[in-house]
Amino acid sequence: MARCPVGMQVQSLVFDREEFTRAEARAWAKRHGYQHEGLDVKPGTYRIRQKHPRAFQSGTFRTIHFGSGIEAVVACPAR
Repeated sequence: MARCPVGMQVQSLVFDREEFTRAEARAWAKRHGYQHEGLDVKPGTYRIRQKHPRAFQSGTFRTIHFGSGIEAVVACPAR
């Protein structure tokens, strides 16, 4: 994959439900300057979408470690 010319951006934050409550996940996102509304409950995780997946280039999505119990789905924005 070629480098993303504008830099990868966060599409979603993913919080481990064994380490975070809903309120803690929202508080972490807010404290770090991310969207904190619209939390989705998934098996084992809470997800907070930052931007719609269609705002990104297909095939560029990656999951990265963001901190203890936190991951971020990142991707290259659509041109």
